[in-house]
Amino acid sequence: MSVITKTNNPEQLLFRILNVIIKRHRSILVIAISLVLGALAYCLITPPSYMATATLLPTVSVKSGLGGQMSNLADMAKGLGLGNFDESNPLTLYPSMLESRSIKTKILHTKYRSKKFADEQPLYVIMGIDEKDQARIDHIGRMNLTEATLVSLDRKTGVITLKVESEEPQLAADIANRYVEELTAFNKTLRTDRARENRIFIEQKLKETEDQLVKTEENLKRFRQANLRIGNSPELLMELGRLTREVQINEGIFLTLTQQHVLAKLEEQRSTPVINILDAAEAPVSKYKPPRRKIILFS
Repeated sequence: MSVITKTNNPEQLLFRILNVIIKRHRSILVIAISLVLGALAYCLITPPSYMATATLLPTVSVKSGLGGQMSNLADMAKGLGLGNFDESNPLTLYPSMLESRSIKTKILHTKYRSKKFADEQPLYVIMGIDEKDQARIDHIGRMNLTEATLVSLDRKTGVITLKVESEEPQLAADIANRYVEELTAFNKTLRTDRARENRIFIEQKLKETEDQLVKTEENLKRFRQANLRIGNSPELLMELGRLTREVQINEGIFLTLTQQHVLAKLEEQRSTPVINILDAAEAPVSKYKPPRRKIILFS
């Protein structure tokens, strides 16, 4: 039976700790060596990876007001099947676009240069996905891209940061820049399609209004030809006023639609970029992981 006595004397406590270390120094040494060897093995076995970074600044059009811009973005999100996004900050749509399946699939099928192959190969080939079914390949490839990609949004500045990790520094930069290219093209296509739809809609309304204007003008012309002497007839004066108002209303609508049609054609042809590239991705010089120095120091 052992009796454990408690002491508050620091010197005695330090002596006991040293005594335990001396008695069990072999076990402690074995554990320490095992940790160091394990850390070294991990550093040697784990292939180095590099992280390339690109920064973007999407612009939000204010010519139609924030409400109109948010409505357009909401429609775009529904069309992409992205579900709900933060409507208090419409820029949150762009990270969702970067993380969408359609953009990731295009990136997977893009050819890149890699040290593993002499010629350019699709990314899913470089990844070494051992599957025969293309749908399965795309699914696994998108999962790999999700793990290797980090997208963040600074809600105060609106700056989007895109980071891509790869075992090859140049490949990491190429993939990140491809993300930016696909996002820009995708966004431009959506804007162009929307502008084209708007222009076609206005053209249809303009044609209908023009036909209606011609019809009302003909009605007014026939009425005047049939009633050269209206005199003070209340009925004829009332009918003349009604026909005249119809012509004036259609003229006003026709002029408004004509102006809108000109603006719609200009909007469709406009090629102003809506996503500004602050920093294109470059091949990183230093490794992202494993952090060998930190691992060895901590071990």
